[in-house]
Amino acid sequence: MPPSPRPELVEGSRGEGKGEGHFAFEGEEQFAFGDICRWLASTRNDLQASAISIAPAITEAIEALTAAGATFARMSGSGATCFGLFETPSAAARAAAQIQARQPGWWVVATESIASKDSVHAPA
Repeated sequence: MPPSPRPELVEGSRGEGKGEGHFAFEGEEQFAFGDICRWLASTRNDLQASAISIAPAITEAIEALTAAGATFARMSGSGATCFGLFETPSAAARAAAQIQARQPGWWVVATESIASKDSVHAPA
C-alpha cells in the first residue's frame, strides 16, 4: 500500500493587515498572490489523475488543505506531497495545526516560499 500523501503548507506573501501581498522577481513586474493562484488554477499537473487512481488519499489531502483555507491546493510533482498556498504565515500555521489535529499520522508543516521571504513587496 502506498504511503499517505504529505500535505505541505506554503505561505505565499507577507501582506498581513496590508491587503493582498505581491510577488516580485528581480527585474520583473509584481504579481499579486490572488493572480498567481488564479493562474495556477488554470494549469494542471498531468500526473495527478494517475497518482490519485493509485493513491486516492491524495484527494483527501487536497480536500483537507482546501477545507483549512488554502487559496490553491494541488499535488506536487508525481505525488510525494500535496501543498496549499495561504496568503499569510498565520493562516498557514492555523491550517497546519488544524490538519495535524485531524490527521495525526500525516507530516504537516507550515513554511514560506523563497519568493515570500526574499521578494515580496507590500502594495504601495
